[in-house]
Amino acid sequence: MKTSKLKSVIVFLGVFAAFYGCGDMESKHKEYLTGEKVYAGKLDSLKVYSGYERVKIVGLTRYLGHSNKCFVEWSGKLKEFVIEKPRGVTFEMIIDELEEHNYEFVVYTKDHEDNLSVIQTCTGKAMGPIFAEAQTCLQISGYGFVNGYFSVLFSENESEYIAYSDFIYEDKDGMMREKRVMPGEKSTVVTNWKAGGKTEICSFVYSGESGFDIIPLFPLEGSLPESSVFQIGKSNFKAVRLSRDTPGDGYGGRIENMWNDNKGGLGYHTRDGEGVPYTVTFDIGVVATIDRIETVARSSPHEWNPTRIQFWGCESIEGKDTNLLAGDAGWEQESRDKGWKLLIDQTLAHPVENMIYFDKELTKDVRFIRLRVLSVVNPPHIGSGVYGLLNEITLWGEDIRPTGE
Repeated sequence: MKTSKLKSVIVFLGVFAAFYGCGDMESKHKEYLTGEKVYAGKLDSLKVYSGYERVKIVGLTRYLGHSNKCFVEWSGKLKEFVIEKPRGVTFEMIIDELEEHNYEFVVYTKDHEDNLSVIQTCTGKAMGPIFAEAQTCLQISGYGFVNGYFSVLFSENESEYIAYSDFIYEDKDGMMREKRVMPGEKSTVVTNWKAGGKTEICSFVYSGESGFDIIPLFPLEGSLPESSVFQIGKSNFKAVRLSRDTPGDGYGGRIENMWNDNKGGLGYHTRDGEGVPYTVTFDIGVVATIDRIETVARSSPHEWNPTRIQFWGCESIEGKDTNLLAGDAGWEQESRDKGWKLLIDQTLAHPVENMIYFDKELTKDVRFIRLRVLSVVNPPHIGSGVYGLLNEITLWGEDIRPTGE
């Protein structure tokens, strides 16, 4: 009997506990079970983009539902945004007037019945003067010729966030010209530039890796080269064989050796019986005003090195071949009639190395050079039994530009 009563008590207590427990759970979730709590639609996949003293928060609208307002809280501040309809795929919010550091933002939305969405957080950084001062603007590494054009060469030390740079320079008319330089560009062409003229580089950077603002950096001032005269690159030099020219291949010589930058090596050498005077013609590969030419002959022995030399020039080789031998009395007149212009007639001061300077009024628009050697060291200085040679030739000029312009 006692055992039966004890079992009844245990069963009663178990039922009571189960009933009480269910009631407690129901009370905890009453607002869900009764439908009293309704969440508004939310922005999805929030992302924060850095700006200059501001940020931009972007969210997808696919789960926004009927929400028509968005609230952003940070550092004890609150900003409300109205969500207009029709809406796009994303909704953007700008938080401005921020100091430069990292922020955590609390974001939630509200619909027209004042239902709130779930609360979301996102983080991002506002950039400012500290970021801008740490960036490196585009810098000049030198000047040179790119594809025949005089160009400003740039270093690779610019900021990784560079959007673009403006290179500004002074031209011969005193006007300032501007060239846009994009990231990764290693050079830019400048024309009609003033020697020693002013330059300025204005670089603009994005506001960080996920930046949406473009920030101007402090301008970098400088100046163009003091001289507009540059050595003409030899990579485009080519021999041009006119009918009365020496082939230059006597005794192991070769005309192309004249621009291999080996002053101690043999350039061209005339053949047996060709004699002096003789001519050699070549293409410098660009059009320029010739400023000076350096000639280098054999250091020892000096015989056959030139002692008197003429340089002739023209822009186009078409129709410029001559019929007379270089020693003929009528050769100069025939050359002029064919369109050659005499650049200089020079007696050389040194048997080996000579720098010959030109009147640049006479050397404009020259592409093809024809050298005419009129005499050499050691008697006989001219004649059929005399030879000629030259090791190296180097040219300087200004207004250097590609052919065909």
